[in-house]
Amino acid sequence: GRHLGVVFLTCQKTSSGWKVVRKWAKLEGTRHVAAHPRMIRLLQPYHWKVMRYINQVIGYAQEDFSSRYSRIMDTGFLNLIHQVQFFFTKADISLAASFTTSFVLRQGPIRIRDIYGLYRYENYLYVVVLTGHQIKQHLEWCAQYYRQVNPMPPLQEPLINTNFFGFNFDVAKGIDYEIDISQPVGQRIRNIRVTGEDKPLDPNRTFRVAVNSYRAQQLIQQYHCPVLWKSNKEIRHLIVEYIATQKEIRNQVTHNWRILPQWVVAHVVHQANSKQN
Repeated sequence: GRHLGVVFLTCQKTSSGWKVVRKWAKLEGTRHVAAHPRMIRLLQPYHWKVMRYINQVIGYAQEDFSSRYSRIMDTGFLNLIHQVQFFFTKADISLAASFTTSFVLRQGPIRIRDIYGLYRYENYLYVVVLTGHQIKQHLEWCAQYYRQVNPMPPLQEPLINTNFFGFNFDVAKGIDYEIDISQPVGQRIRNIRVTGEDKPLDPNRTFRVAVNSYRAQQLIQQYHCPVLWKSNKEIRHLIVEYIATQKEIRNQVTHNWRILPQWVVAHVVHQANSKQN
């Protein structure tokens, strides 16, 4: 490891036992400290066991899966997570966020270690019940990830609201919608409807919604929504099982959501490509 966590506790003896009266912690850098030979001998069998596990090939990617634009447009990267959530829950709608914009699952054999880069957190999978109104309200909350822009170019200020974490920007699958970031926060979700249906989303209709455990706790606290099901495995493990079952995965997009004005998306992609070149 690169760091060692050190915890300091100051305790005081009382009539009922010991009581912690002060606590603090710090990280000690260990990058330039040689590993103790005895610790190496003790841990090496477990290390190699872990390495054999994470290097197992579970499937094959027909194309690259990049997270680079996963918060600005529909991508195969995030759709893979949606596919997994639908596969194990049979939910009506899936909500998922991109935890990174710098990961690429390369074309070729997929190993278990790749999934730990693709999905960084130890979340479990839940199914909760939400109404159409609650889903739209949640997407409005997510849309504050972007600052408000002018309807026409140029872009006057940074696009991303740095006070809102990117891992909170959920993208929905199972519904079609637009996010108009030229509008104020709370008034951005437009033309929302169930995929395959021509009528607007019924605010009173209930849906089974697949979400990770982190988001589920937020939604339960806010809406007191019922929980229909929860997994006994982490989503990372479910992704491994899904890919192992499918054998091969393809980079598929459905374009069920988009950012408006569209010139903003074109600007972001052009700017990113210019930096890359």
